[in-house]
Amino acid sequence: MTSWTLPIGAVLPVVVFTGLSAQRVERNIAYRANASAEQHLDLYTPASATRAPVVLFIHGGSLEEAGDRRTSPMYAPVCPGLAARGIVCATLDYHLSPSFQWPAMPEDVAAAVRWLEDSVAARGGDSQRLFLIGHSSGCFLAALVALDSIYLKQSGLKTDAIAGVVAMGCTLAPWDTAGKGINPEKLAQRFARDDTDRQLYGTLAWRVRANPTAWIGPTAPPFLVLVAESERFFPSILEEGAHFVCRLRELQRSADIRILPGRRHITTTSGFQDPADPVANLVADFVRDPAAMTATP
Repeated sequence: MTSWTLPIGAVLPVVVFTGLSAQRVERNIAYRANASAEQHLDLYTPASATRAPVVLFIHGGSLEEAGDRRTSPMYAPVCPGLAARGIVCATLDYHLSPSFQWPAMPEDVAAAVRWLEDSVAARGGDSQRLFLIGHSSGCFLAALVALDSIYLKQSGLKTDAIAGVVAMGCTLAPWDTAGKGINPEKLAQRFARDDTDRQLYGTLAWRVRANPTAWIGPTAPPFLVLVAESERFFPSILEEGAHFVCRLRELQRSADIRILPGRRHITTTSGFQDPADPVANLVADFVRDPAAMTATP
């Protein structure tokens, strides 16, 4: 078995056998210096990994401390399921509101990306194939960190550090004013009335900047947008996702959107440990070959 030096705070790797394959698990790894209790991740590695693709999974929960964590029942199956499919998978916790304010959340995601880029090669992962996968508010963070280069650059990363993104179950154009006739005065009034947004973002400037669609450009990584059947219309996840993919394709970037039959927001990720789960298999296929998965039929 391959050996390595474990980061401070991590436990010895445990070999776990699933219905698909064995995997090593390292828990509670600090992904940045002087890490708080929230700034840790768990790493799942296929036992025979050699230059395997790498995923960072970002949980949802409305960016609030009252929401979900990486170990929540809805999200706990994701990394074991992907590791069983031959993919190195990290799942992280990160700073949340109200104890922390924006941009602590995307900064933590970028710091975890940096840790993975520096650390996965010794564990059988390929740092040149590092993907972000997020669900709900984690989907929003994944898209934003991959597109707004401020966060990766702050962690000393190049803007092409992300090989692809799977965005599951989130609006991708929050506060997008293009074509909607919303002027700065109306935006300021809306922000002043929204206690939750003011607590989370602090300033109107940060709130407006946190719009993944606004950062789509000619160097955007491949995107696979997944929409559960029950979340197609409210909020406008399907509409915004389709606009997002269309904009990427206009710039000749790899992108596609898929509707997940029979799935609800809370069941999108729950079946990842089932070898036959169609969502997990779709995600794994994208990670293995994003260009093929997003090609126009």
